[in-house]
Amino acid sequence: MVVAREQIAVSPAVLAMIRVPEVRLMETFGALRAELRRRDVVACFDANNLVLLMVDMAPSRARDRLTEIVTMLGGSTPPPFTVGLAYSHAPGAKAFEALLGEADEAIAYARHRGLVAAVAGDATTAAEPAAAARGPALLVADDPDVVRLVEGQLRAAGYDPVVASEVGQAVQAADARKPEVVIVDLAAPRVAGFDVLSRLHRQPGGARVIVLAGRGREQDVTRAFALGADDYVTKPFSPQELLARIARLQR
Repeated sequence: MVVAREQIAVSPAVLAMIRVPEVRLMETFGALRAELRRRDVVACFDANNLVLLMVDMAPSRARDRLTEIVTMLGGSTPPPFTVGLAYSHAPGAKAFEALLGEADEAIAYARHRGLVAAVAGDATTAAEPAAAARGPALLVADDPDVVRLVEGQLRAAGYDPVVASEVGQAVQAADARKPEVVIVDLAAPRVAGFDVLSRLHRQPGGARVIVLAGRGREQDVTRAFALGADDYVTKPFSPQELLARIARLQR
């Protein structure tokens, strides 16, 4: 990290954060070291993220090169990696911490759009038609990645999302906001998803309920539908699929 800070201070640079399954962290680290230029810096940031600094390279070129590498490494479609890139256009123009934050936001955007890689700023420059305004939506989840992905997708579709991370918050939000759609992440440890479904099932209102789950065990599916769920989506799921399921329930 010290080397990266020094390079950012003296050269234009692209900082990339690569989200990697923990079991493949060191394999991916070695592959990147072999595929990239000598002056590019690669480091392990934590158990699920690598940080890469590419000096004197345009962000679009860095994005394309990293997309090529992680797709080659992936062995599946889509690859099990997500890349977020941030750009410092001049020596010292941005601090290392600011670039890390932008790269992390770019990862969330890439996941939201179903991309392997995205550059910070893509979310604000992408030309998309404005979504029609809709009513409130309630997301009950405590995983930051799930929250960023689903909340962003709901907002892009015109909903006014509110997030709750545990049972009491979810019930209060449902009572106060009267959401059109409720999305409950059963895999979130603090959410107690079946308790949320049970409490919401007893409340009046016409919200359609979609369950997100890490697995599709028959007893879980049956229990969720018995507690009022309208749909059951197993992970991983695409943002487009989730919106399509919401739209179907809203017809």
